[in-house]
Amino acid sequence: MPDSMQHLLLRAEAGDAASQCQLGKLLAHGSGDGAADPIEASKWLDLCIRHPDHERDGEARELMDDLIETAGWDMVGEGKYRAFQWQQRSLNEAREQAGPAAGSDLPDLAAMDGDDAFALGMNFNDGIDMPVDYEKALRCFERAAEVDIPEAAFNLGVAYYAGKGVKADPSQALHWFMEGAKGGFAKAATMLAIMAARGHGMDPDIGLSLQTLKLAADLGDRQAPLIGLAIASGSIPQ
Repeated sequence: MPDSMQHLLLRAEAGDAASQCQLGKLLAHGSGDGAADPIEASKWLDLCIRHPDHERDGEARELMDDLIETAGWDMVGEGKYRAFQWQQRSLNEAREQAGPAAGSDLPDLAAMDGDDAFALGMNFNDGIDMPVDYEKALRCFERAAEVDIPEAAFNLGVAYYAGKGVKADPSQALHWFMEGAKGGFAKAATMLAIMAARGHGMDPDIGLSLQTLKLAADLGDRQAPLIGLAIASGSIPQ
């Protein structure tokens, strides 16, 4: 890291908001050595946007949104988690739902049946009649997955893979995609295949990936054969 970047990093780590904004932008575009770092960029952009003096920084906001949309599954861990926190806040502000609402309080999930827990999770995830809350959605999906709703297991896999409402954890993502695939949810099998091809949560295994894509196709995912052709030709999905 160039000396100028190192000094900027030290100021950002000391809590200087302007330095956090500048560092986040540099890392999003590509730092002094030309290498962009979306994980670190989203961390500093998040801190920048949260500061009262910089929360309306249009460039920082746009960069954070772009990172969420374009960084793909490579952007995991702290960076993606913080990016989704920002997205949640941004969505709620746009809908004037930034504060807590009575309808957003979690009921006793253990007393709910799986279908109701899953529906509530989707409402939190999409912001239907309540503020968007990815962490509460995750808890609802956990309840639904306990009673073997495969789409809930798939959503947990996505959450752990992307860092949506929880810190990214490829091994947990792998577990939940397996559970969803066992339950017959086609897209869970597709995600398992992509993880196998990319070596996320396991060693890369193209043979296993193609085999799992066949299962996904048999379960009804129309995109699975196309993904299989791409992987067989050496193109690994992002």
